[in-house]
Formats: sequence, structure tokens, C-alpha cells
Amino acid sequence: MGSIVGEGGAIFFDASYLTNFLDDFMLGLLTVLGKWPADEHKDKFEMEEEPAFSLWDVSLDEGSFVFHVVTYESYTERKVIDDKTVKVKREQFLADFISEMSDVLKRFGLFGFRSEWHYFEFPLSLFLMIKDAAGGNSLEVMENDGATNCGMEYESTDFVAELRAIQSILIE
Repeated sequence: MGSIVGEGGAIFFDASYLTNFLDDFMLGLLTVLGKWPADEHKDKFEMEEEPAFSLWDVSLDEGSFVFHVVTYESYTERKVIDDKTVKVKREQFLADFISEMSDVLKRFGLFGFRSEWHYFEFPLSLFLMIKDAAGGNSLEVMENDGATNCGMEYESTDFVAELRAIQSILIE
């Protein structure tokens, strides 16, 4: 069970095991932060709550995240049971989200996370991208020097810098 509290009230959610909600949620954040291709439309996604389901829409407005969530009774019964929009300051939300996800990683670990939820892996690379965006860093800068790849260009990031970012999670 989770919640987002802000201007406009609170959104409470309880994603089922059928939904990869954490990945979808992080992709939504990254899309509106300009760190994920907007044409993939990851700022809109579904969440199964069995039997209910919700349609999420994430956006940015004047330095705040805006979460618009419409919850339906079920996939077959399209009766709206909740329609809520909550606005949360960007910096505060990212700080809280990063803190909570860091605590989850410390508590369960990467292998333990999958074992606890029996289905999905912790989306570490997405989490690092969010942490990076919140800190104004540039871990995701792609390099494409073909000199060490038989003259063929390739894309890569600095894994040592990424490891440092992972270690910083443990120190915080």
C-alpha cells in the first residue's frame, strides 16, 4: 500500500502482483522530467488493483508533479469509483521518493526485492536515472567513441560513476 499526499488530497494505491507499477511509475516520472522519450507516452499507464484498476497520468506544472488517477470498479465494469488529481512540489516529492526507494533497497536488497514480491526485479537503472535527475548530475551521458570497438561507434555510460551512485544510496 502506498500513497501520494499533496495539494488536492491524497491518492492511496495498492498495486497487484500483475502490474509492474514501480517500473511504470518511475518511467512516468522520467518522461515528465525529460529523461525518457516523450513519444513513448510512459507518462500514462495502468495499475491493476484487483478487481479495480486505475489509469494514471503524470505531468509537471509550475515546478510540481501532477498525478491524475481515475479508478474504475473493474476492467469489465467501467464505473468510475474515484477520480482524483494531486499536485506535489517536484523537489520535495523526488527527495521523499528517493529516500523511500533507498530504504527499500537497504531493507530488501536486489535479490530480496524480487523474492519479497515474487514477480518483478527492482528497477535499479530507472531509480538511478531519477536520482541522477533530482541531483542535477549527468550519469546517463552516452559515449560513442568507436576507437576501442574496431572503429564502430557504440553507446555506453560510465559504469564506475554508476557504481558510485549505487554506493551513495547505501551511505545516505
